[in-house]
Amino acid sequence: MTDRASRPSLSTFEVTLTIGGETQTITGRAAELIASVAVHEAAINSTPVGKAVIHFAEGRAQLELRHGFPPLRFDL
Repeated sequence: MTDRASRPSLSTFEVTLTIGGETQTITGRAAELIASVAVHEAAINSTPVGKAVIHFAEGRAQLELRHGFPPLRFDL
């Protein structure tokens, strides 16, 4: 069995976020999630219907993006 590559600690994640001229520094899980969203910005913005699911486990935060179809309406 080989050892897994070491992962950075959540405390090392840092993101600077500017909203409406106000800048904040965000760290930890929140920073990891914001970075994940930023990396997939085009896909998120182009999906008309979807769901974001956040998993917290084993010292990691994982963002799962689920695509969906627009709702269908059946009049019977």
